[in-house]
Amino acid sequence: MERLTRDITMDILSRLSIRSLIQCTCVCKTWQNIISHPTLYFNQSSSSSTTTPDLFFHCVYYEESGRSYVDRFQVSDFYFSEQQQDDDDDDDIPIIKPDKIVYAPFFINSSKYLNVLGSCNGFLCLSTLWNSPSNYFFPSDPIYVFNPITGEHLELPNFEFQPDCRKIVKFMSGFGVDFLTQEYKLVILLFCKEISSCSDVCESGSVMNEMRVCNLRGLTWRKRMRNVPNVLVEASQVFSYVFVNGCLHWSVIDQNSRLQIVSLHLGNEEFGDIETPDLDMLSGCRLKSDYFAIGVLDESLSLVDSSRAQCVDVWLRKKNINGNEHWIKQYSIQRELMDPYFSSSTVVQPLRYQKNAEILLQGNNSLVAYNAESNTVKFLNVAIERADSLKAFPFVGKLISVRVLCGQWTEQ
Repeated sequence: MERLTRDITMDILSRLSIRSLIQCTCVCKTWQNIISHPTLYFNQSSSSSTTTPDLFFHCVYYEESGRSYVDRFQVSDFYFSEQQQDDDDDDDIPIIKPDKIVYAPFFINSSKYLNVLGSCNGFLCLSTLWNSPSNYFFPSDPIYVFNPITGEHLELPNFEFQPDCRKIVKFMSGFGVDFLTQEYKLVILLFCKEISSCSDVCESGSVMNEMRVCNLRGLTWRKRMRNVPNVLVEASQVFSYVFVNGCLHWSVIDQNSRLQIVSLHLGNEEFGDIETPDLDMLSGCRLKSDYFAIGVLDESLSLVDSSRAQCVDVWLRKKNINGNEHWIKQYSIQRELMDPYFSSSTVVQPLRYQKNAEILLQGNNSLVAYNAESNTVKFLNVAIERADSLKAFPFVGKLISVRVLCGQWTEQ
């Protein structure tokens, strides 16, 4: 290896799994410096289209305080599982054996609700949710960007909201990167209503929205008013983990019972509408948000449609030969195959493709894998210590410092 150029060495290392990279950091100081260098990180990101994502688990359980049920406090554990590690088990009931990783020690008050506000390229945005006297939940300071593989974190500037005569009825969030400038951004959308006679704020009973953006390059918050589509207030999905083609995405059923997919481009910070597929629904059927979930499969926007009684459809948005995007129905899974694991009201979310040509799906606290060749669905057992709730999402672990995101990294 000492005869190889630095660029060739980086290219080789960028193709290794995170477990192998951790082992390589122990070889020598030179390799450790190369692996922690931002160039390796950008090489990994540029080749992500050929990388099958790993899995990250946010598991929550509750401990009683000894006083009353309402005084119980939440404990959050994080787990990480590599794709190769998952595929090594050939039992009748496959077992995912994730590694428990460092608990976020910077959250001292665990009585609040710890949540992942967004995830992108191996980094998480974490915050506890504060329950205000007006009974709305809201991200509380501090908010952190966290690398769960290295345990390193970055505290963002305080997020300040002056309620004046408004109350927050809903918030939404997402985390992603402007590919052109490589600037990472945390986005928080706020939906507010008037609580007093403040005609200069908004009309009585109407919803006023605003967008807050924290650019990690400058560690500053900016506010934009009235550019958030009002339809998003109807969305049941609060946190967007769906970042693809430079955009965050949310799905929503509007007041006319129509499915909409709203995108937010993190370059120009403008919202847009994504054309939805032609869904096979009964005439007059009223849609519910539980019927649909979006995700990312094969670096493409995906949609799971559970609105039909006979089957669950999985759609992918792909480019055709002319470069135009269109929807393709990738799978149509018979409902009877899903019934042992998911009820008809379960929100079924797409997670990733497995290396054995299966698609991994999540519903409630369960994971299943569907194999189109054999037309079978199998349950996957997740071997964790304890969880009252479990949230899994695709995640590609990195060994890069969070200081790279805000331009504070210096070569050793």
